[in-house]
Amino acid sequence: MCIRDSIWINESFATFLDNQYRGHHLGWDEEVYGRKEQAEEYFAEDRHSYRRPLVTRRYLHPGDMFDNHSYPKGALILAVLMNVIGERAFNDGMKLILTRHAYESVDTEDIRQAFEDASGRSLIWFFEQWVYSGGHPEYQVTSHWVEDSKMVRLTVKQVQVLDEVTKLFSLPVDIEVTTSAGKTLHRVDVERKEETFSFPSDERPLMVRFDKHGGILKEIKFPKSREELVYQLTHDDNILGRIQACLLYTSDAADEGLGVDLGGRRMIK
Repeated sequence: MCIRDSIWINESFATFLDNQYRGHHLGWDEEVYGRKEQAEEYFAEDRHSYRRPLVTRRYLHPGDMFDNHSYPKGALILAVLMNVIGERAFNDGMKLILTRHAYESVDTEDIRQAFEDASGRSLIWFFEQWVYSGGHPEYQVTSHWVEDSKMVRLTVKQVQVLDEVTKLFSLPVDIEVTTSAGKTLHRVDVERKEETFSFPSDERPLMVRFDKHGGILKEIKFPKSREELVYQLTHDDNILGRIQACLLYTSDAADEGLGVDLGGRRMIK
């Protein structure tokens, strides 16, 4: 049981674990697609109704807290946390919560402390941007291959409106570069309003994937050529990458400079 302004602990963990079992029972694609469905529910509320921090005491009625922030968004935040600290540390943190607070009420700080102890890392920054603040990162991404230096240059901008509720996000992001020689995975820290990363590549990449495993709750615009979209559609081993490529290609979005977020909505350039 948790106190009322931390009701997300009850509902987010339940939603998260339901999707984890879905993946265990039906496979990885089903788990990832489940996160996509959860993101669509949250994006609809965030876009059309309101945006709020996950932990808040501002509500008219207690029932107002049982919304798409407490359920799907909270579940997706737990998935982001697992991506940040690793699956083993995340599972150790879950075990700590259950043993340390057996038959007790818990609050958000108890949860943070358990994951910090399990991972050996301070997570104040993570809870500040994801739990005590609102919104999510909105990325504009471009990439190009520089033949002279044999480098891929990836520029990332955070374009979400910054205010008292929504801040800049600081997150590790997995970038996968695919060439005829194979795949190379790079983990970078994206934390500024705009920054550029460089990765070695002896040839023009066949595909560049941002947040390869789909572990981040985000909106993203990442224009790509039709050739890359076809390759991504036929070769990407992540169902989200294949869905994104299909939506972009069939809607002529590649020519129009459109992108697709985790929920499948198009964003105008």
